[in-house]
Amino acid sequence: MKLKNLYLKNFRCFDELTLDFGKRLTVIIAENGAGKTAILDAISLGFARYLTKIPGVKGHASKETDLRVLEDERKAPFMLLAWKACTHDAREIIWSSERKRDASINAAAIRQHVDGTPFASLLCGVKAMDEFALEIIQAESEAQPFFLPVIAYYGTNRAIREEVQRRRGFRRNFSRFDALHGALEPDSRFRAAFEWFNALEDEERRERETRRDFDYRHPALEVVRNAIGRVLPGHKNPRTEIRPLRFVIDKAMPDGSTSTLRITQLSDGYRVVLGLVMDLARRMVEANTGRLPAALKNTNPLDLPAIALIDEVDLHLHPRWQQRIVTDLMQTFTNTQFILTTHSPQVLSTVKRENVRIIGRDNEDKMIAARPIAATYGEPSGDVLHSVMMVDPQPPVAEKNDLQRLTELVDQGRFQDEEAQILMAALQQALGETHPQLLRLQRSIERQKRLQS
Repeated sequence: MKLKNLYLKNFRCFDELTLDFGKRLTVIIAENGAGKTAILDAISLGFARYLTKIPGVKGHASKETDLRVLEDERKAPFMLLAWKACTHDAREIIWSSERKRDASINAAAIRQHVDGTPFASLLCGVKAMDEFALEIIQAESEAQPFFLPVIAYYGTNRAIREEVQRRRGFRRNFSRFDALHGALEPDSRFRAAFEWFNALEDEERRERETRRDFDYRHPALEVVRNAIGRVLPGHKNPRTEIRPLRFVIDKAMPDGSTSTLRITQLSDGYRVVLGLVMDLARRMVEANTGRLPAALKNTNPLDLPAIALIDEVDLHLHPRWQQRIVTDLMQTFTNTQFILTTHSPQVLSTVKRENVRIIGRDNEDKMIAARPIAATYGEPSGDVLHSVMMVDPQPPVAEKNDLQRLTELVDQGRFQDEEAQILMAALQQALGETHPQLLRLQRSIERQKRLQS
């Protein structure tokens, strides 16, 4: 399943917004507080209906606090959300949800507000999504082949915070539907993935003894191990140790040796990425290992369609890793639709502009999700910062005005003026003689001197 469109009316900070999504990738950028996370939450609300219909899986619904607050501090009379998606077999699904401020708001009032807008044709309720979920439930109950779409949401609190200390209460058996449990809770927890990994390691050990083959690898575990290795280069053999119970991974050291690290010994960046990749890969394997339609048989589960929502994909990552993370995820999960938010120009420099959406307002003060005019893919991050994010790469330090004034004097050929000499000396003292902009000015001065002579 892939999400094609999202429509919001009176949802949180949005009076109205229409958003379209790329088949593989959409990266959302905006100022702080402008609604990036709200968009991911709205997508999550749509697919929560799907989860709610699946046996043993909980979804969630909108809350009163999701209603937009108007300028007079009253709440909007209603909230409307609509979604359009395409299934793995190319069927289009449209569904919608509404929430009223109070009982005085009726369907006719909502219809009056949306007539003549893109929402008018989308007031269709949840029937289409319910029918889609029912097909899956029926196929499962009749032991028929079916594909189970995975939709997962990773918020800004997704890092692995603590180790699992004991196996008491660990599940040993997992159904395909268990893959969706907690999938749309943005504050993801590591425990469920750890339980699954540990249970399959036990299966792997038993199978080795039965086969008398100590090189045997459980196919499902291998898929997850390989995913971790692709996104965390230099790290391999993730596994659980029993006494004491802990999850460890081997890291290749610069001297060629290998160091075994516990989760708590990893940096926040590594914990964030490890938790995300392990959880998403585990869900995809768990959901679609078993009876699949003929067209999908023998397909690596990570090559099947899925949707991953990731808030601040650059979270805790060094700029060098920010330049890799999107490509690594897309090459590992080759048919997953990633819908991401970021504040990082390093991330944007690895994304084509048709996959970027800038949340802002147009000339008529309407909320829009626009593609950038300037190029992003392969561009220096400083250029992306300036031309796409509209941020001056020169930080607003105290010396900025002096630097601008010195640049003006040099450009005017007045580099020998006393003012220019004083500014140059002061800036070299404050910024250092090797500051790139000062070096450029020095080169300009040298060229001007040669021309004068």
